[in-house]
Amino acid sequence: MAKTCNVCNILKDNEYFYKNILSKDGFRNNCKQCEKKRKKIYYSKPEIKAKEKEKKNKYRNIEKNKIIARKKTNEWYHNNKNKVKKYQKENAYKLLANNAKYRAKKLNATPKWLTKEHLKEIREIYKNSSKDHHVDHIVPLQGKSVSGLHVPWNLRVITKEENLSKSNKLLKEAING
Repeated sequence: MAKTCNVCNILKDNEYFYKNILSKDGFRNNCKQCEKKRKKIYYSKPEIKAKEKEKKNKYRNIEKNKIIARKKTNEWYHNNKNKVKKYQKENAYKLLANNAKYRAKKLNATPKWLTKEHLKEIREIYKNSSKDHHVDHIVPLQGKSVSGLHVPWNLRVITKEENLSKSNKLLKEAING
């Protein structure tokens, strides 16, 4: 399959376009090369550079504070800090592989027919969760007998303990409705 870039007006294979699940054909309207040029020009502006740097620092500080707070409240982590760090260091490849697998599964479980409103609903559900609550897939994405979709009607906010005890199991309430 091929499409024409809206910027350079050249017909190119789809591999030369970034993916976009909101687009009808699943790809952006401008090719990767034109998009890189656009970003380079945009981010070279001094006011944008400063704004982006400030945004990154703000985000980094917020995330850093969240992580510090989470670690301080986790008693087990404090008592086993060295073991955890050693495990993470020795098994970094496992952790990276598991995270990549989960992200890929979630992307594949997000149907292309979802509307912008559906995606906003999903963001709102995640936004309304807290550190004591998790967003749970009612029908798990990686279940043994069934795999659900990453759609708003398959999500709910439940307590952290309830979600961790559920794991990747399909509960009877989900089957019975």
